[in-house]
Amino acid sequence: MADEESPEESEKKIDSLSHPEVMALFAVVVIQNATVHHLKKAIQRHILLKLSREGVDKESNDVKKYIWKTYWLSFEGQKLTENHQPLT
Repeated sequence: MADEESPEESEKKIDSLSHPEVMALFAVVVIQNATVHHLKKAIQRHILLKLSREGVDKESNDVKKYIWKTYWLSFEGQKLTENHQPLT
């Protein structure tokens, strides 16, 4: 029975599924020896392309600033704060 979820955990999962606008999943491709900077640029290109298709001005610096002031990249609970850090 240790593998069973608590009611709170189940409720969180259900809540996240009922609010899909909170989550986003997309694929980006970076070079084999990519750094955090390369990954950020790939994500930025993807988001700007999506916004462009939705009619948002993709050249807006406000959009670019918003992306990185709002969201952090993390891996295994660690924030990826150093742009020169390799992804490998």
